Amino acid sequence: MKYKLTPMAEEDFGYIEKKIQEVIQAADPGQIEKKEEEFVLKIENDAGEIIGGCIARLFCSDGGQMVLDTLWVREQHREQGIGSMLLCEAERIARELGCYISCLYTLDFQARGMYEKHGYAAFAVLEDRPRTHEVYAMSKRLDRVARDYVPKNHCADMPYIIKRGNEKDARMIAAGLKKHDDFFAPSLHGRIPLCRKLVDSRGNLVAGVIAGVDGWDGCYIADIYVEELYQKQGLGSFLLAEVEREAKKQGAYILLTNANDDNVGFFIRNGCSVAGVLKDFPKGHCSYELMKRL
Repeated sequence: MKYKLTPMAEEDFGYIEKKIQEVIQAADPGQIEKKEEEFVLKIENDAGEIIGGCIARLFCSDGGQMVLDTLWVREQHREQGIGSMLLCEAERIARELGCYISCLYTLDFQARGMYEKHGYAAFAVLEDRPRTHEVYAMSKRLDRVARDYVPKNHCADMPYIIKRGNEKDARMIAAGLKKHDDFFAPSLHGRIPLCRKLVDSRGNLVAGVIAGVDGWDGCYIADIYVEELYQKQGLGSFLLAEVEREAKKQGAYILLTNANDDNVGFFIRNGCSVAGVLKDFPKGHCSYELMKRL
């Protein structure tokens, strides 16, 4: 191969993200530039300690999507409707900002039942992830009228109020959820980045992949990009194979990614199977959850 494989530099990440957005807009001119906003919600006790919170990201494109990254309630305060309060408030904010859909991932030892009561449905199941467990990809339309779920143990005079949080609060909320998760499926190690690029003789990027191995030995592919001039030469498949090879060396046993109508075929041709389909996201299209055993 006439190209050189090297680790990605910091500036490469922004470049690839920009180029992928240009490709998306060229394929669908009606789409606006992707804008991401994160917000944190928290609930404190009388001592000012956080007893529950959530972290969500809003993507103000494709009509608007909320991704609920984290929702956690301290153990002694569970079964009091606090999780429902946080979820409903996050959805309210998302609707006000124009989001039409909410998506999340939850594990079999987390809160699938609560989400289902609030109208979420699983559109994909990732089996043996982490080992002996399952991950559910769930979604809910926010632009359709639905009766709000109110927990039986929820009191109208509940002494808690929801506040906006900051980055420090987000770290505490994420740490609380991690401690809970580690009880059921301990992390094996920290995240291992596997971002690689192919460069030509002048050092110019011709293709790149953003990927990594998480603490549960799963390899996640975030993006694969090939410059238009160099497409249909097998460079994307070469990069994917290189990431798989390195991921297996690091102990990964499963590869995970998501795709859209335009690139799902690439992953299927490279051995991935479709675990589930989210219809009408982006609007008029589909999003696919894919996995491959390594």
